[in-house]
Amino acid sequence: MVEKTENNPNTKPLSQEEVAKQAEQLAREIKKLKSQLKKKTTPSKTEEKIAPKPKEKKKTTPSKTEEKIA
Repeated sequence: MVEKTENNPNTKPLSQEEVAKQAEQLAREIKKLKSQLKKKTTPSKTEEKIAPKPKEKKKTTPSKTEEKIA
């Protein structure tokens, strides 16, 4: 956030060097946050190893026990 000097009399305009330092610091912070975000969005190795559960097959023909009941 850039503060306006008109609203705050205690702030003075930043020199180009100070602006460059702040820009570098913010760029590093953004890079760090992006890497944290990537870590959270990509599944962990343990999650990748878990295979999806096989779907239950629907019975098309009744089993022998079901035939005896009917």
